[in-house]
Amino acid sequence: MRIVSVRPFAAALFGILVAGGAHAPAAAAQAGGDGFSFKEPRVALTLFGGLAAPSASSDLFRFSMDELTLGKSDFLSGHYGGDIAIRVSDRLDLVFGASSSASRTRSEFREWVDNNDLPIEQTTSFRRVPMTASVRYYPMARGQRVGSIAWIPARFTPFISAGTGVMAYRFEQVGDFIDYGTLDIFFDRYESSGTAGLLQGSVGAGWSLTPNIQLTGELKYLSARARLSNDFQGFKPLDLSGASSTVGFTLRF
Repeated sequence: MRIVSVRPFAAALFGILVAGGAHAPAAAAQAGGDGFSFKEPRVALTLFGGLAAPSASSDLFRFSMDELTLGKSDFLSGHYGGDIAIRVSDRLDLVFGASSSASRTRSEFREWVDNNDLPIEQTTSFRRVPMTASVRYYPMARGQRVGSIAWIPARFTPFISAGTGVMAYRFEQVGDFIDYGTLDIFFDRYESSGTAGLLQGSVGAGWSLTPNIQLTGELKYLSARARLSNDFQGFKPLDLSGASSTVGFTLRF
């Protein structure tokens, strides 16, 4: 019986493992990611915050800004929300999201005061809550697989997206107003709320911090209009459109 030494085989196996271990960091450096994951992420959860800028271009907004001490900048507000992305292919995700923005501004009539020469004051509130479904496309690879056990994320991953959804909204004005027929001053509350269909588009990018955590920035535009309640008879549909800019953290798993 021939006796074969195991030392050459052990040495060869050790060399293969060392070479493989050396190759993974080199591939990681080439891909730009920070480390690697044992599997390619299939789902990503993002929580974000930022600034929302409504277009405020319909006639109710123009009337309010003409008569009251309001400007477009008064409807700027914080914007926060989250979305969940499900990977469909290497370059496509299906994304479901929800967010909220709301402004509340005190104002007064520009050209009128009351009988005591005091301002005629009121408060205008505007809230939007879009809920969306969209398709997100990545023009660049989001990472690369090394062998059969490791996936290395790309450092920078830009994307574009488009989708649709519904928006819940509420526009409210509470305070003192003028009856232009009698010039009487009265207290009242005017409110319109409901839902409306929307279209959306966005551009953004992610920066990998770890294999499972990403910093995500996005610029988004929503287009929507809603019919007003009877409190605002004579006005055209309310403009719910606007842009937003957000930054958040994405957890990939």
